[in-house]
Amino acid sequence: MILLYPTLLLTLIPTYTSAVYTYPNPTYEFSDKVLYHDSFLPDIVKSCAQRDHTTVSAQWIRLAYHDMATYDADKKEGGLDASIVYELDREQNKGVAMSHSVTDLVFFTSPATSLADTIAMGTVLAVASCGGPVIPFRAGRIDATQGGPETVPEPQESLEAHEANFKRQGFSREEMIGLVACGHSLGGVTRADFPDIVQDQSVEFQDFSETKTNFDNRVITDYLAGNTENPLVVGPNSTTNSDLRIFSADGNVTMQALSSVDTFASTCVTLYEKMLNSVPSTVTLSDPITPIEYKILNPRVYPSKDNDSTLTFSVGLRMLTQSNTRNVTLFWTDRRNSRTAESVVPCSQNSPCKKTFTRARPTTSTALASKLGKGNMVIYTFSVMLDPRASISKFWFEVDENGDGKNVTRVANGGDDGVSGKGGDGYEVDQDVVLFDPSRSSLSFGGSSRRREIPLNRRGGGVGGPAPTLTYHVVVAASARGSNMTSNITAVTYEPGNGNGPETHLPKIKTTTLQPDDSTYPPKAGYRFYSGVVEYGNASLTHIDIMGERCGKTWKQTFIDAQDLST
Repeated sequence: MILLYPTLLLTLIPTYTSAVYTYPNPTYEFSDKVLYHDSFLPDIVKSCAQRDHTTVSAQWIRLAYHDMATYDADKKEGGLDASIVYELDREQNKGVAMSHSVTDLVFFTSPATSLADTIAMGTVLAVASCGGPVIPFRAGRIDATQGGPETVPEPQESLEAHEANFKRQGFSREEMIGLVACGHSLGGVTRADFPDIVQDQSVEFQDFSETKTNFDNRVITDYLAGNTENPLVVGPNSTTNSDLRIFSADGNVTMQALSSVDTFASTCVTLYEKMLNSVPSTVTLSDPITPIEYKILNPRVYPSKDNDSTLTFSVGLRMLTQSNTRNVTLFWTDRRNSRTAESVVPCSQNSPCKKTFTRARPTTSTALASKLGKGNMVIYTFSVMLDPRASISKFWFEVDENGDGKNVTRVANGGDDGVSGKGGDGYEVDQDVVLFDPSRSSLSFGGSSRRREIPLNRRGGGVGGPAPTLTYHVVVAASARGSNMTSNITAVTYEPGNGNGPETHLPKIKTTTLQPDDSTYPPKAGYRFYSGVVEYGNASLTHIDIMGERCGKTWKQTFIDAQDLST
């Protein structure tokens, strides 16, 4: 749909915001997609997946802490800011796990989502995928442009040095013990990286606990029982037995408390949330991102492909539960009191046009969504023809849960609760002058058109691996009202970084001028068509903005999901 959004730049805003969700909010909506709906990032850690003799979850959690470890709580500087990409060559960050983790996560940034936010989301997903508790996620982190101080605690340091380091980060002695215990529920030590700690040449990796694929308190109970194999507790080199020094720092009082399963879970939630929310004073974090109860998906207005005299309006509504008795109806109103056929009744606020859902389909959800009881999602899709002279100004839905008219919810923006959109006036379609055209946009590779089988918003060449070095061609099409007028129309595309280095992690943002395309698509329904080719090389172009100038005014459609290209 045609909705304004500040494109391709994350805005510094001067701490937590208290505003509730209102559509459109690309940061909230993309976070919802990654955490609860889209399985592609969660699939990397699905079922506590293993890699490099450990779990991917352990690697992502370690990455998050090492990134946050630059935080100075008194100065409110550093923290979780993705500065880790400039710090991977440091001794404290050695090992392939760190670079693999950055490569995993960098593909899931967006124009509204920083790498720092993605690292935080990765930690939330990592804990949940291994059976751990739900960590609330807040969005709004801003990526650093250089490395921070070398302040990651190292195993050979003294207890006094550790306590001073964690205190600088804002953690008390008790919190230090808890955070290390929670962090070492998963993972272990690689001999190749730490030969002084794992000295047995027959062992490539020594786990912190036997339950290597479960986020649990076994690392604590084994320690208290005296039968732990944690190499940072019972390693042959006492100098590097840092967990032993930290765990026993208060005479095991904290460790005894954490031997309770419930206390362990609640403590890890509190401390991980504190770790993830350690950000500079210039950053404002959002409220926790919870699953959107009624989520608007890909609203689009464009000239119909198979009808010369109509517009098409398509939209989806995602709900968190499935039902065999539910009826969902789309309502909409005209933009202009003008119609091709005067006998047709206008669609007004008091007498809107309507259509019951075209198709309902179950959709994917994540382990995190299932933990919240939201793992049974469904999408209702709609496609309606519009008179181009009347067009569309707003739309909304009515959800009849039982199909009998007795339990009907109006779903529209700015509603009573501010979160679901219940009871509002409607979702605005703010313009119909310059439109992204999904029906005439396409992806090709090797000379042939590739449609649904190319998942444009999926990234990567395998877990921890590089992206494929291929060249893809995207034809981006737009349409502008006025079949005899020329407009200046551009497409701004966002391609996430494809590596873990100081430069390769950065997104590629391209601006392409679209040209009139009368020979391929003659004007129809009062619109002229424009197109241009965008080339990209790592199969990860994810978002598009369309901007056009008409009669001295700029019109925009922003944060367009590139998956729309493969219709």
